[in-house]
Amino acid sequence: MHERMKYNYISDSDMSISSDDEGSSDDEIEQRKRGRKQMFDWKTEWLIFCMNARCGISQERIAPLFGAKSPTTIHNIIYAWANVLYRAFNALFPTPSRSDMLRAYPISVLCKFGHAKLFMLLDATEVFADIASLKTVNAILYSQYKHNSTLKFLVGCDPIGTTWSSAISNGYPGAIVKPAAWKSSRLTFYLVPRP
Repeated sequence: MHERMKYNYISDSDMSISSDDEGSSDDEIEQRKRGRKQMFDWKTEWLIFCMNARCGISQERIAPLFGAKSPTTIHNIIYAWANVLYRAFNALFPTPSRSDMLRAYPISVLCKFGHAKLFMLLDATEVFADIASLKTVNAILYSQYKHNSTLKFLVGCDPIGTTWSSAISNGYPGAIVKPAAWKSSRLTFYLVPRP
């Protein structure tokens, strides 16, 4: 059933595709172009993503609500939307240059500090994690400060309040202290003076 596609190159800018589709209906041709039919439309997938990300409802609980065959389907939807958002936010919030920063510097920061030398406000945040079944992993993830298993991230934002993707460090276990996370993060590139 696999049909051969013939490419007719007319010029560098114009390429047309013709195929041996004699006797095939338009629906069959369209189905072959798109691949398999998706189970949900994009609005339902977005709702599934939001229910998991914002409400904290587990994938096992969401699957029967939407008639999905397995939680794996829900996992794939959540993973795909997380990647779409990651790419979209990277395009929307690029890493600013120093000149971009100075052009958009808030007047309130200038009045408060009297200079425009702040490039990044840096802080650590912790995200709660499930308790690991292995005791060694649980000991690494356990945070004395939060009294729970956590992952720690260093997050930087500019004085305008924008956080770009390269201003978020990799995740560290909750037991790590901020100076150790700081020394091993890539955020030092932005803040350490360079010759």
